[in-house]
Amino acid sequence: MRQLIQTSDEPVRVLAERLGVNPKTVMKWRHRGHIDDLSPGNGRSGTTILTPPEQEMCLAFRKATLLPLDDCLYALQLSLPHLTRATLHRLYRRHGISRLSDLESPLVARFVTQAHIPGDFYLNVAPVRTGDGIVNIYVAFDRVSRIAFAELHSGASSEQVAKFLSNLVDAVPYRVYGTLTNDSQIFIGRPYRQVRIRHGIDHQFLSPEDPWDIRQTASAKLVGESGFRKPHYDDLEHLRSHFFEFFDTYNFTRRLKSLSGNTPYEFICKCWQSDPSAFREDPRGWRLDLKK
Repeated sequence: MRQLIQTSDEPVRVLAERLGVNPKTVMKWRHRGHIDDLSPGNGRSGTTILTPPEQEMCLAFRKATLLPLDDCLYALQLSLPHLTRATLHRLYRRHGISRLSDLESPLVARFVTQAHIPGDFYLNVAPVRTGDGIVNIYVAFDRVSRIAFAELHSGASSEQVAKFLSNLVDAVPYRVYGTLTNDSQIFIGRPYRQVRIRHGIDHQFLSPEDPWDIRQTASAKLVGESGFRKPHYDDLEHLRSHFFEFFDTYNFTRRLKSLSGNTPYEFICKCWQSDPSAFREDPRGWRLDLKK
């Protein structure tokens, strides 16, 4: 019938009456260049506008940061300006990570007495494929202040993640009192445990079966794959330039809804002004140099 509508020369109302359809239906199909059904929505909101690497980036960011949907959107739009809220929500819903309450309910009482004090970090290590090979991104997100600290390394080991934790402790202007990680060997090993004990840092684990575990994303399984997948970054320098720019912009200029419109940096400055006891130094004027 659609083909007939597009090829017929009959007036709209005559053809509609002959076919027993609404005249608007005839007009709709006469103005289309095809006879296929369009996907629901406005054409911009489906996850099909995201490439597989972009989808993996969105999934890994949500799982690594545990940020609310809107804050994930604001941060990810630094790299994906075409990303929409509807796209992101549908992607997260499809992968079972659209509701933060599903994750936080068993963990919400972890540090109740320090719920508004920065220093509770979620740590993750995820591989990223570049034209030069696989690079591991070490990321730490403060679940209170949303400050992000990150490093790039060629390998993933308990020794390296222990050094990463030590660097984190030295980098932020306040005390690190808690970490949440998955139960992979690098976080269970002796080097990491020794650094935690030395600094008096508590440690909680995320269940490996939890859909929020970053190891459930496809990007975290790159090491075991053949090289057929096209790298998201041309080479290591391409990744580095994007890496440093993203985190610097995120920490110091990106305003987050969960922080009442403040940037992560502005939030820790306000925390210091209200209660400086948790801080090692005045954060005003502090910069986080990830290029060291």
